[in-house]
Order: sequence, then C-alpha cells, then structure tokens
Amino acid sequence: MNHKKNYSLLSMVLTIVLLITNVTSTSAQTPVTIGETLQNLHIEAGIGAGTPTHSLMPIDIPVSMVYQFTPRFSAQLLSRAQYFLPKDGMTDKYNYAYGLGGGIGFAPFPIDSKEFGTYEIRANFTASIGNSDYKNMGYGIGLYWRGNTRGPRRCLVPLLGIEYRVHDFILDGMKTSMGFYLTFGMRF
Repeated sequence: MNHKKNYSLLSMVLTIVLLITNVTSTSAQTPVTIGETLQNLHIEAGIGAGTPTHSLMPIDIPVSMVYQFTPRFSAQLLSRAQYFLPKDGMTDKYNYAYGLGGGIGFAPFPIDSKEFGTYEIRANFTASIGNSDYKNMGYGIGLYWRGNTRGPRRCLVPLLGIEYRVHDFILDGMKTSMGFYLTFGMRF
C-alpha cells in the first residue's frame, strides 16, 4: 500500500471518531461528572495469535484504553507488541515491532445489566514505532464479545475477539500479511 493512502485512511478514521464524539456530546442534556466519565473508561489487555502467512505466524499483546461514549459507541487508543514467528521457529530481536494506533467500536445490541455480555464490532489501525525490520501499518476489523461491565463484578471482565487483520510491511521485499486473529483478554 502507498503510505499516502495509509495517512488518508488514518485521517478518515480520526474524522469519524470526532464526528461520533460531537454527536454524542451535543445530544446530552445533563452535565457529565468526573465519576461518570471514569466509569466509561476501561483498560483492556490480552494476547492474540494469527493464522500463519508467508511462513510467519503473528502473535501480539494488545493493551488499549477504551472510552464508552454511549452504550453503543466506543473509541480505543491501542498499543500492540507484535511478534512474527518464522516457520523454522527461530526468533531474534528483529522479529518484533511495537505499534500505536486507535479504533472505533459499535455494539449493535447494547448490554442490559442482567445480560451475560455483549458483542461489539471494532475497526482499528496501528502504525509501528521505533526501528524494526518488521515495521508495518496494521488494519483490522472484527467481532468482540465482552462480559457484563455493569454491576458488582465490573472490575474484571473477560474479552474474546476474532478479527481479520492486514499488516502492510514497510520494508521492500516483504509481502503483505493477511489473516484471522483470535484474541483472549480481560477488561478492567
């Protein structure tokens, strides 16, 4: 992919997040307190593995800060430690990349306090930072399930996701990696 296309996609995603933020903040009739704001802020951490492509199996450790604007819409700030394991199993310090990015989420069926959990459709992107042979731009879209975040058990909630992700490597000669990811994690 062309890097100008990557930045235009990034600006499009940020514009959508800003529009959603503006729509949800202007529709509120009552002032929001700091306690209510913190109640809508969550941290998610997990581990994920992808399907092998081009003799590489991607494994990552995502950590994200999620803000729930409404029961249906959320935005994520995402950091991801990515490891690319070659087919022969040899790893070295050049097999990793660190990525920063963001994303948006939409829950088609908002959670009720008596329900077991909810599903959320998420779209995200990451851009590698630092110096790595596996520097890439990553794009993903997936379906995530999370446990009930309301009530007395709110502090630790399971998270499960399946996602289709594309890694566009920046170095010449490296093929774009595409595949499905399975992620297990917790929401705090």
